[in-house]
Amino acid sequence: MKTRTNNLGITRRGAHSDHRFAGKTALMRKKPGTKRGPKPLGDRRPFSVVYERELLEAAEELAERDNLPVGRVINRLLAEALGKPVPPYCLPKHGQQQELLVEQAS
Repeated sequence: MKTRTNNLGITRRGAHSDHRFAGKTALMRKKPGTKRGPKPLGDRRPFSVVYERELLEAAEELAERDNLPVGRVINRLLAEALGKPVPPYCLPKHGQQQELLVEQAS
């Protein structure tokens, strides 16, 4: 056994593995194949834009109606305007919300 004396002069005996950080690395390692945070939504890049107030208010109304964040609604509108395919995460969630309301009412 190893003895240690702290800054107050108290002597303590303990095994080498009794160190206060022993085993922490094993606990901190994540399982292989697991990631933290939300599932990635594809190859995206942040871009900051200042919108006209009335355009942003219209987009916010659409977002509330579709139960989506405003950024996804604007992304959908941009894709539609450019004739590009709309990413699935930008589509309205009407059906999912209705199913939840029906299940909750039961």
